[in-house]
Amino acid sequence: MNAFNRYHPFLNFIFFGGIIVFTMAFMNPIFLLISFIFSLGYAISLEGKEALILLFKVIPISFLSIFVNVLFNHRGSTIVFYFSNGNPFTLESLIFGVSASFMILSTIFWFYSFHRIVTTDKLLYIFGKMLSSFSLLLSMVLRFVPKLAKETREMVNGQKCLGEGNEKQSLKKRFLMAKSVLSAEITLAFENAMDTATSMRMRGFHEKKRKIYAIYQMSRRDRILGVVFLMGFLFLFWGIHHKYAYYRYFPSFQWEGQHYESWILIGIYAFLVSIPLLLEIGEMIKWRRLK
Repeated sequence: MNAFNRYHPFLNFIFFGGIIVFTMAFMNPIFLLISFIFSLGYAISLEGKEALILLFKVIPISFLSIFVNVLFNHRGSTIVFYFSNGNPFTLESLIFGVSASFMILSTIFWFYSFHRIVTTDKLLYIFGKMLSSFSLLLSMVLRFVPKLAKETREMVNGQKCLGEGNEKQSLKKRFLMAKSVLSAEITLAFENAMDTATSMRMRGFHEKKRKIYAIYQMSRRDRILGVVFLMGFLFLFWGIHHKYAYYRYFPSFQWEGQHYESWILIGIYAFLVSIPLLLEIGEMIKWRRLK
């Protein structure tokens, strides 16, 4: 259904860009937990099982973040025990590592949803007039990653059908096979880039007075949602400026800027990050009623 995708591309781009920035700006565990819950929920509503598979793939990254932080960060006043080399294991470093892992996971899933919603044609529409070369390059890069992964799988499967790349083969033969696949992929990527550049040039993409075909128009509901985003982001900037969300991890836990404004800030942030998921749920309820 993808209800949020029906809104104007500028709103899609501004929302994901703003939420990703605020996710990395807030190190308050409450904000990070809220961001992770809604980013994962929206990704599941878009792709279902694929989002869950991605979750299981990136969970080791979060554990690695926690492990590295605990191993090398020994700040904090609450000492749990000492390592064999004499360095302390502190509760503050553990909580900071957990918070950092939630930030990483949230950012990954927001980018995952961003890639599904903000497509190539939307990027060309947003930046086509102001930054034509940048929009073309950005759309090609975003398109390149999944296409490269798909072509690599096809080449590897083709090599396996020819008896190459078998796990029973020696490490040297498997390395040579991987080298040949990588070389073919790089060559194919350059060829595709040259074909795309030639095609866009022949269509007049480099002309300053060119016209861009666009089916997007700013409707009344887009303006309303845009005002909601603007007011919400301005309030979040105001909260950051006054440090209402500032959370100190070292040398001890303390929410230094905790006031009633802080809880209002949490409510507004939770509402903003929940908008795409709420729109999706509303669309599902609407379709079920029509059935």
